[in-house]
Amino acid sequence: YDTQRTGWIWNTNRIKNFTSTFGRAPGPLKAPLFLVTLVLVSQVAIGAMNLLGIQSSEAVRPGIILSVFFLFYVFTIILVGQWSAGQFVPGANDNASGVACAVELATRWQSVSHEETEIVILLSGCEESGSVGISMWARGHAKELSEIPTVFLNLDTLGCRYLHFLKHECAMNGAIFNYPSQLLDLCHDVAKEMSLKFTQPQPIPTQTDGLAFLVRGIPGITLISSESGSFVPNYHLMSDRSESLDFASINRATDFAWMILLELEGKGLVGHSKS
Repeated sequence: YDTQRTGWIWNTNRIKNFTSTFGRAPGPLKAPLFLVTLVLVSQVAIGAMNLLGIQSSEAVRPGIILSVFFLFYVFTIILVGQWSAGQFVPGANDNASGVACAVELATRWQSVSHEETEIVILLSGCEESGSVGISMWARGHAKELSEIPTVFLNLDTLGCRYLHFLKHECAMNGAIFNYPSQLLDLCHDVAKEMSLKFTQPQPIPTQTDGLAFLVRGIPGITLISSESGSFVPNYHLMSDRSESLDFASINRATDFAWMILLELEGKGLVGHSKS
């Protein structure tokens, strides 16, 4: 269970615009660090032009460009500095809701006989710092993960009205890692069986703990939730408290996750090779 610091950067309207705009952008354009990367690449390009003696047009003077870069860096330093000094949020939705779902799944799992399938309940920390906890676990168990056919089920932020499953992960550098189509089809089938017509594959402009497994060739599913327009209210704000949660949605997500687990086991998908 891990929470984030709050700050101006998590203003509700900014997050709403960011997720709706960048979430559906192609490839590297959706990466959180895209603007910073663009500025750095532009600086390198201008430096190269100066070294080669290439003159810029009168319409775009180097002094104007450098002033824009300077203002961008000042704005970024102030924004990130204020964020780094912010309070840690309660994190009821992100991600106590996922922890509660995992605990309930573990309880249900113990009530049913499973002869050939082992379930591992992993509550990793430092997700907000860059999926540090899950990455260390994956590295530490690399040998057994390569020897034992494994499928992961990642549960993140389940207290909103509309349940979704991710269709890809976007790394900080903009690299895209897709979730296996076979598992996305399984989510579609379970949603149809449960009459969840709004449960669809969802793009997000960032990453979850699922990325640590996908980059290592481990297939899986990540469940998330949102309000309309991919918006998550109270995201990284002090208002992310239990009274703001939709508990019916968490229960529904838990039922959905339970059906996924049973389908993975029943269809033998846990035993498929990672290729």
